[in-house]
Amino acid sequence: MSIKYFLLCCLLLAAPLAADPPLTIAEMVDIALKNHPSTRQAWWNASRAAAVVGTAQSAYYPSVEVDATIQNGRDFKFINGPDVDYTIIGADLILNMMLLDFGERGANVKAAKMSLLAANWQADWNIQKVMVAVLENAYMVLHAQEAVLAAQSSLQDAEKVLYTARELNRTGLTPISDVYSSQSTLSQMKMDLTQQKSTLDIQKGKLASSLGFSADVQLDLAPVELPQAPQQQQTDALIDLAMRQRVDLMAKQAKLYESYAYQDKARSGYMPKVSFNGRGGANHALHDKTNAAQYRVALNLEIPLFNGFETVYNNRKAYAETQMTQEELSALQLNIALEVLTSSRTLESYQEMLPDAEDNLNNALKAYESVLEKYRHGKERIGEVSIAQRQLAAARVRYSDVKTRLLVSIANLAFATGTLECP
Repeated sequence: MSIKYFLLCCLLLAAPLAADPPLTIAEMVDIALKNHPSTRQAWWNASRAAAVVGTAQSAYYPSVEVDATIQNGRDFKFINGPDVDYTIIGADLILNMMLLDFGERGANVKAAKMSLLAANWQADWNIQKVMVAVLENAYMVLHAQEAVLAAQSSLQDAEKVLYTARELNRTGLTPISDVYSSQSTLSQMKMDLTQQKSTLDIQKGKLASSLGFSADVQLDLAPVELPQAPQQQQTDALIDLAMRQRVDLMAKQAKLYESYAYQDKARSGYMPKVSFNGRGGANHALHDKTNAAQYRVALNLEIPLFNGFETVYNNRKAYAETQMTQEELSALQLNIALEVLTSSRTLESYQEMLPDAEDNLNNALKAYESVLEKYRHGKERIGEVSIAQRQLAAARVRYSDVKTRLLVSIANLAFATGTLECP
């Protein structure tokens, strides 16, 4: 995976302002990776999986413990007497060690290692999800900022039209209805601006949340230049790339191998076990001041015969979990192929739409200027000016929307293929 290359490319694409530069996208990604709870959660999950591996490996070591006791009692002798009081202090050193279990410990260690591998891949996947969330929210903030600027430009255009309508009405060239119509359009542009400002605040809150901050934290984002369109590839090639690069798929494959290991562990329940046990210690009686010592060594053979079908059902359970994980892996592969197809087609569509959106904006601007000029000379009606105004406002927002969705599509395709490289 080339996350470092991705961050470097995003850093080159981001163009911070000269004075008091705002955060670039690369800086925001870095903040999110350090600050977002999901990345810390993934790290702790991997740490727990590593501890489980150590726990499984400890089964190969002997266990040593000290068993210390103190006993106080009285023996009553009703016929011959006398009664006997005693206090005995004893301590034993106990050694237990499994010598042979026909693969149960090995299977348990293998399962723990596969779980650790899956946790590491999952941590990597969480990192990529955080990065994509930052990219999407950052691009949407940029779009919201451009939408506010577009609404402000439309408001200025509406003010110009209103001023023109008033001047023409004052000279008696146009009716008062033109002024009322222009005022109505101006009010609509003011409402649009208010709505766009609200949307910008909401998008900034989403961006702050994706960085692991409270939604009310104010963030300034540097502008981003539109990157060169990536070279189109065949869908099957992209799907093949995703099957080799997607870390969530690797995590699921590790989970499948973990299930295989648990199957081996369950099968070992039918096999005998050989263990060693040693015990040695001393006792001291306080009343008669006598001492005693003892030791015992044993080689134990445990052969399972019947345990209420527990071993049978454990094997069935392990087999069912393996099959379930296999089906989850197959479903994930299908979903990945669909994600790649969707992201690829979406990117291609916005690549084709961007030149048309730019032409639409330029033509809408020319149409508006032409209609307004004709209106100033009394050759056009105010209704046509209002229509041209709305078309220009819509074209500005549409161009920003297409450009933003193109950026988001590039990020989503990189995420879907598991590469996260700058196109």
